[in-house]
Amino acid sequence: MPLRLFCTIFLIVSVVAFPAYFTIAIGLFSIVWFRNYYEAIPIAYLGDALYGIPMDRFYSFPYVMTLSATVLVLAVMLVRRQILDTGTPRI
Repeated sequence: MPLRLFCTIFLIVSVVAFPAYFTIAIGLFSIVWFRNYYEAIPIAYLGDALYGIPMDRFYSFPYVMTLSATVLVLAVMLVRRQILDTGTPRI
């Protein structure tokens, strides 16, 4: 539990103080390491609120980091469920 809290605080600090690739690396580690790490989505929104600008390559959508974090959290949850599912097989 203290490691999850430390990662959350460190992720918030990294949004404000460190480059984007460092923040993405810490966020990816946290999403993969911790189960149901939904904190990444509001923190990504914080990054978009601070530094997000609409760009033509993203069709002028300003919340690319938030959308990416949401998709990444959902994808990791689905993969983790498929790997760790030990219940009865579904038909």
